[in-house]
This record gives sequence, C-alpha cells and structure tokens, in this order.
Amino acid sequence: MKEIQDADPFSEQYVNSLYWAITTMTTIGYGDIHPLTSPEKLYTMLAMAISCGVFAWIMGSLASFMKRGDANL
Repeated sequence: MKEIQDADPFSEQYVNSLYWAITTMTTIGYGDIHPLTSPEKLYTMLAMAISCGVFAWIMGSLASFMKRGDANL
C-alpha cells in the first residue's frame, strides 16, 4: 500500500489525511471495501459528515422528547 507521504501531489496527501481523520472520528473504521481515489474519498467523507449530523439530530430529538415526557409524537 502506498504511504501518505509518498502520495503525489500534495492535494492527494491532504485528502488522504482528512479521510483518515474523519473515518476515525466517526468510528466507522476500516473494512475490506474502501475508497481508493481522491473523489471517492471526498464523497465518503461527505457522506460520513452528513450521517453524523443526521444521527446527532435524531438523538437530540429523542432526548428532547424523553425530557418533555410527551406521549404525542
């Protein structure tokens, strides 16, 4: 596997580093299927960021619902 510091050009190094950071932050982890090109990695990072936002919104809504104690949705 090609190392990050061996990637050329510099923008590819940046995308690889950002991809690693976001994947680690979202705890999605690494699997057998993973993006290989920079566009694939950018798309995957966007999908992970949106997924985190949706998950946070759902959890916040559930917490607010439980705090109010409403029986009506």
